[in-house]
Amino acid sequence: MCAKIVTSLLLGAAVLVGCAEQPVGPSGHTGDPSLAAALAPTDGLAGQLIAFASDRDGTGFQLFLMQANGTKQTQLTHVPGYNARPNWSHDGRRITFTACRPTDFSCDIYVMNADGSAQTNLTHDFSTDQMSVWSPDDRRIAFVSDRDGTPQIYVMNADGSNVTRLTFDGALDFLPTWSPDGTQLAFQTNRDGNDEVYVMNANGSNPVNLTNNPSTDGFPAWSPRGDKIAFRSDRDGNGEIYVMNVDGSGKTNLTHNPAEEYYPAWSPTGGQIAFVSDRDGNFEIYGMKPDGSLQTRLTSNPAFDADPAWAITATAGPAAPGACPAHADFVVSDERSLLSAVASAQPHDTIALNGMVEMTFADVFVETDDLTFTCATPGSGLRAAPAAISWLFVVLSKHVTVERLTLDASNTGNGGVVAFNGVEGPFTGFAEDVRLVGNHVLCAGQHVEACVSIRTDAAGLQGVLISGNTFEADGNQTTIALIGVNSGRVEGNTIEGGAGGNSDPMDFIAGSGGRFTRNNVQCVGACLVADGSPGLVVAANQFQSAGSTTGVHLQGGTDGDSVMGNTIVATAPSTAPNLGAIRVRDGTNVVVADNTVRGPWANAIAATDLTGSDFERNSLQSAALYGIRLSSGVSFVPISMTSNSFRGNL
Repeated sequence: MCAKIVTSLLLGAAVLVGCAEQPVGPSGHTGDPSLAAALAPTDGLAGQLIAFASDRDGTGFQLFLMQANGTKQTQLTHVPGYNARPNWSHDGRRITFTACRPTDFSCDIYVMNADGSAQTNLTHDFSTDQMSVWSPDDRRIAFVSDRDGTPQIYVMNADGSNVTRLTFDGALDFLPTWSPDGTQLAFQTNRDGNDEVYVMNANGSNPVNLTNNPSTDGFPAWSPRGDKIAFRSDRDGNGEIYVMNVDGSGKTNLTHNPAEEYYPAWSPTGGQIAFVSDRDGNFEIYGMKPDGSLQTRLTSNPAFDADPAWAITATAGPAAPGACPAHADFVVSDERSLLSAVASAQPHDTIALNGMVEMTFADVFVETDDLTFTCATPGSGLRAAPAAISWLFVVLSKHVTVERLTLDASNTGNGGVVAFNGVEGPFTGFAEDVRLVGNHVLCAGQHVEACVSIRTDAAGLQGVLISGNTFEADGNQTTIALIGVNSGRVEGNTIEGGAGGNSDPMDFIAGSGGRFTRNNVQCVGACLVADGSPGLVVAANQFQSAGSTTGVHLQGGTDGDSVMGNTIVATAPSTAPNLGAIRVRDGTNVVVADNTVRGPWANAIAATDLTGSDFERNSLQSAALYGIRLSSGVSFVPISMTSNSFRGNL
């Protein structure tokens, strides 16, 4: 009845899907209770997850989930047919994928929750729609479709609406991947007679050939920092994973293996690359460092495993208290041995702290790339002696991870010592690809800039992840400050103000594409301030303010910002007439949706000088003056306000 060839879905080969002979299963899946185990943290990974496709269950290809070390493999989809090409939303809550199902008579783009529930067809077209990828702001999805004849690249809204074609040529264009700032797409095409990797603007303009080689180049994957593109090439005689600069220079073979390798996929921090290889006799998923070292097999199954897609989700949270890694290159228990280990460590080394190390005369000054600081025993960490130093870590290198430690800088808050243009606190510096996961951070007093401050002099720093930490930031003006950081991710943290309060728990300054998701925040000033941070997503957070004039304050260039699904509660009255629980000004295409606002705010939402913005499905309760206050000195059209609810003194 319906038998069709689905091209370029797996490793560029053709897959035959016979629709009539397949049993018809349910259209969706309600979620699997065993996923709780798969989503739990694993030693050394702090909740990193990989979704992938496999034909191991005998019903076609299904989607699975595993921890990033290959453990806790759990099935997500159960409908017979072809379910593959998973891609995570940047908030870690949803996965799009390609599904060729008997009931659809075609291949479509589906979306589901991260646990496999609520599977929904987005495209509903009698063509082959495949290879979906979320834009960095999670508002658009690029995909491949042959609805107009040959496979071309399209883009649509996240709900499947407003489908727009981006490429217009007679060749095959497929496998799109977004740049982290959302301005470009890299893709594979045979428009020059052989497969090459191209890059184009996000609207389809200005396509440029990056690989320019008579071999077959494809499977591009843009790094989270935006400076590299991993890809697959057979230019050395067999398929290998390469990496190149975004202008096409510096092409480097990473795998150096006589087998066939495909489909590189970066981890969210850029610290690892997953890929597919048949080096052990069948196609399995492997992982490696971005320089090609430490190549490790992650799946071990006689079936066909492919399509790795990496995510870090807040459901995983911080590492369990007893989950200190078994291996470390250095185990230290005092300040002198710690500083000695830092000075002599080599890239990819792990330094484990045994007990609380008292810092009395120096900070931990990190200049070596690819270092990890972790615990040797639960409860280990660093403590600054009273008035001895003003910060714990100064990180000036790349790919540095600090995890599972207690970091006590509560005695350093005298503000008398300034490091790097006033940056002061437990972490500080001009680092690249910093990863802070599962720590307990204590800081108090008047730190000059922030409890945690990560900054760069030249805008464009990438790959910062702050996830699953607990901050006790009593009396600080700012707890976390990201300055000049692009695509910084702050996820699943608890930020507590203490008796002395916490004025501005989170600052995003002069960076783009940031993510602040699933955090629990207490504040007395603005709970979050963003100044000149286009493309910022503030989603699924809990904010509680005592005496604040505003909860979320976005200003100075808010183009493409989103404030979605947050709960913002005031416990003390605020009467500043132009401010509110959500304050947005100076921007275009801003979305404020699905938020709940409670308490005696002056206004629930206050917006100034916005163009082409949407206020939708917000529940605004008990604001003192206005539910939504719009004011303008320049322009305020077009504005959309739909399905908002109002209760209380409005």
